[in-house]
Amino acid sequence: MKGRNTVIDIMKGIGIILMVVGHAGCPTFLYKFIYTFHMPLFFMISGWLISGNKPNLIKRLKALYWPFLFWGLISLIMQYPLYKLGIYSESYNQHEFLIHLLKIVSFAQSEPITRPLWFLKSLFFSFMFVSFIVWKITKSRRMYFITGSICFLLLYVGYILYKKCGLISYDIQREMMLPWLLWLGYFLKTKCILFSRIYISIFFILLLAILGQYVSINLISSQIGNPIILTLCSLLGFIIVYNIANRIEKLNYKFTAMLVFIGRNTMPILILHLICIKLLQKVMNTYNIDVVIGEISITPTPFWLLYSIVGIVLPLLLNQLYTNIKK
Repeated sequence: MKGRNTVIDIMKGIGIILMVVGHAGCPTFLYKFIYTFHMPLFFMISGWLISGNKPNLIKRLKALYWPFLFWGLISLIMQYPLYKLGIYSESYNQHEFLIHLLKIVSFAQSEPITRPLWFLKSLFFSFMFVSFIVWKITKSRRMYFITGSICFLLLYVGYILYKKCGLISYDIQREMMLPWLLWLGYFLKTKCILFSRIYISIFFILLLAILGQYVSINLISSQIGNPIILTLCSLLGFIIVYNIANRIEKLNYKFTAMLVFIGRNTMPILILHLICIKLLQKVMNTYNIDVVIGEISITPTPFWLLYSIVGIVLPLLLNQLYTNIKK
């Protein structure tokens, strides 16, 4: 595809693989490492892609709200079948169904089986906000200070709100935190502040592995440690993945094309990986191979690698099938 940045596609591919592995019941040490940076990585990549032009509201609605709405409604319709399969512990009554429907339509919250769709909502608001202030503020040396100060102030206020009030309606506290991550990505692109030495990346990986034993960044629930920890882990993670992707792109490994393909098709994986994993787990449970634990979350399991592969490959196959039928 003309004009696409292959390194960014590889980064997105690496990021979505890490997300699936983190949701597939991987070993605790790996889970803690992934959760120091994997979701901030996606927001920073989105910030990297900000052009500085006037933001296109309609385009963003089609790209982010529409899949949130469509798959949110599909998952709501699937709620009763999933309950009968034992994936949900209870079924909605009429009042609960209407409440969940309202949350989906209002871009507030999706169903548990499509819980990762929170990312689309948060990305929509943070991307539109940062794109707007970058577009409006004159491109001068002071622009980075002004936009960065605004975004960091929002991060700090959102963090304080979470510490004082917990989760607020519409997750306002979380949406205030995330523009800072997009600004960091935009800043890195425009200022080209990246460390390419391999030994630096190795040191950063070790540092994140150590930090992961003490901090966990879970953006969906607004857990960021504190603004400094979030910033440090996000920067380290972005630099690590950028350098890995850059080397893969230059050396043209056999799996380069695979990572590019995955990076260009992250949406079906984001939407469908949980349902694919849970259905496989249900099948395995039928044959007494594995146990379906809880609702949607999967605790550490020896089958995490199998779940990860299925959570990546099956959504891609389904997406390819849909594309072929559509043609």
